[in-house]
Amino acid sequence: MFLKRAFSASFVSKQPASFFGLRASQFLRSGSCISLLAPSVDGRLHPSRWSPFVEDCSVGGVYEEVANQYDYVGWMIGRVTMAEYSEDITESEPAKLRPAEAAPAQGFKVDPKGRKISVAFDFKGKLHYGEPVQETGEQIVTVVSDRVCDEYIEELRQSGVGVVAVPVNGNELVLAMEQLAKDYGDGVWMLEGGAIINAAFMQAGLVDEVSTVIYPAIDATKESPAIYEAAQEGVFPAKKLSLRFKESKILSGGAVWLNYEVVPAK
Repeated sequence: MFLKRAFSASFVSKQPASFFGLRASQFLRSGSCISLLAPSVDGRLHPSRWSPFVEDCSVGGVYEEVANQYDYVGWMIGRVTMAEYSEDITESEPAKLRPAEAAPAQGFKVDPKGRKISVAFDFKGKLHYGEPVQETGEQIVTVVSDRVCDEYIEELRQSGVGVVAVPVNGNELVLAMEQLAKDYGDGVWMLEGGAIINAAFMQAGLVDEVSTVIYPAIDATKESPAIYEAAQEGVFPAKKLSLRFKESKILSGGAVWLNYEVVPAK
């Protein structure tokens, strides 16, 4: 489960890089996609299922300690994770499709008014938004298929949610990232779950860094998702990638931060 952002994280200046004893230039690169995840020792994402901590350890607080080191444009999550994020976001059946002969749906940019961006990847158009801004302070933007109907696009417009519409052709994540960069900035974007969208970004070659906060707990349940999971069996999303170690740090409460650069496999 994605860790809900602290409200202040959307507006406060990031902590000085010396907080970790790091140089900000080590990891702040324009156009980067950084996979920032927070699992248990066994790589699971549901804190409610973890074993108790020995020391006081604020799961959200430690996560924000790391997140706030990055001067990022926004964070991105999948449809299932976004549906869990707020009571103002509901999920239904997929949006109706436009006629085959109709022109592709057109997305539109919204003015975030200085806010960071919260992106949902919802190609089928299942999500509905009660508010355009998250309770944690970010402007919502959704990525949908360019075949969803005009009625759904208009619903999103009326909700104040930004829309990126792309063809679902196997290259949709690349196209979406290009449009997000054009609309909201080509700085650092944080990829934060869930497991399937994380793996899909890896497979598309879009992840530049892996930044993982490992908490001193164990899940060990069969049903809990890992931090990266292919959508189908027999698919190996990270087969062409390798990780080059950059930095590690022990955080409060016994959590450990690991930072890797993603490079092509030899």
